[in-house]
Amino acid sequence: MPRVESVAQAERIVAEVRFPPDGARGAGAVRACDYGASLQPYLEQANDHLAAIVQIETLAGLDMVEQIAAVPGIDGLCMGPFDLAVSIGHPVGSPAHAAAMDRICRAARDAAIAGIAVCATARQVRHARDAGAKLAIFGMDRMFALQAAAAAAASIEAKPG
Repeated sequence: MPRVESVAQAERIVAEVRFPPDGARGAGAVRACDYGASLQPYLEQANDHLAAIVQIETLAGLDMVEQIAAVPGIDGLCMGPFDLAVSIGHPVGSPAHAAAMDRICRAARDAAIAGIAVCATARQVRHARDAGAKLAIFGMDRMFALQAAAAAAASIEAKPG
């Protein structure tokens, strides 16, 4: 769930992700329960296979990250790198941005939940790992496509003509 900034939001997310008695999520005749044919067996085990992961993407969320991480039923904290950079006023990869990632990973570790970092460079992946992230998402498809296009263009321009 993106842009989580408060304990109240985190509690509502847990309620909306989990089925009763752990939450308040609605149930329907969907493929996961054979379109209703096996609803009760599905509901008996579904909560064990769901994850409530919240994104910390704002200064307000960062200020509350330890309290958000401590909400029962939250399974992970994911750093939203670009929105967080804009919100804290420091670019991705800057020391302040790295410190924010460290804080998010530390809050996750202290709460015994997953810390997740979205990284644009291999250096950021190593930093996330060292900070305690359980998962580092490296790059994005459009980032890799742009890098490949830039490399192709550079190889064309580099050839004598």
